Amino acid sequence: MKRLILITAFFALASGCGDNNPSQNNSAETIHDERDGSTYRAVKMPNGTVWTAQNLNIKIGNSWCYRDSNTYCNKYGRLYDWETARMACPEGWHLPNVVEWWDLAVAVGGYDIAGKKLKAKKGWYDYRQASGVGGNGTDNYGFSALPGGYRTSGGGFYNTDSTGYWWVGEKFGSDRAYIRAMNSRFDNLGEADYPLNSGLSVRCIKDQ
Repeated sequence: MKRLILITAFFALASGCGDNNPSQNNSAETIHDERDGSTYRAVKMPNGTVWTAQNLNIKIGNSWCYRDSNTYCNKYGRLYDWETARMACPEGWHLPNVVEWWDLAVAVGGYDIAGKKLKAKKGWYDYRQASGVGGNGTDNYGFSALPGGYRTSGGGFYNTDSTGYWWVGEKFGSDRAYIRAMNSRFDNLGEADYPLNSGLSVRCIKDQ
């Protein structure tokens, strides 16, 4: 049985620097996954939902470290195929669906700006250094999204440092599923669909 234990009390998160709509002291918690002893941060978002604030990193089913290196797993978490992603979240948590991702984006200001608000303040490749505009986010709500890249169905690894890809818990047709993505070049939260046997990151949302 999948089990998850809350470890710490809530604490306040600071808002992102220079933002006109600062975080309203979103609370967070530290959680412990008894399946493998992993510890994750989780954060309460402005719409009241609680999300893991790190990518899942449990070795289960069809999952991989980027370039098969534990160094990448330690930094970005594991990459999962969609069927494994659906089962990977601990008890009491689940893979977020289309509506839950939509609600999150709206809660932080809309799809056009959600990437900037959710990306970590460092760790994103700066494509726009010459213009003085960085590729990092403002991380207003402690979501701390990082660019973990992805694994193709053929086993190739691409786009770490520049793009993060996360599974959504719903299929698109028979052999693909919805995803959400963030990129160093843009401030938006992207939408797409990928083959089910691709390897993408996983965030979990707490059951309500």
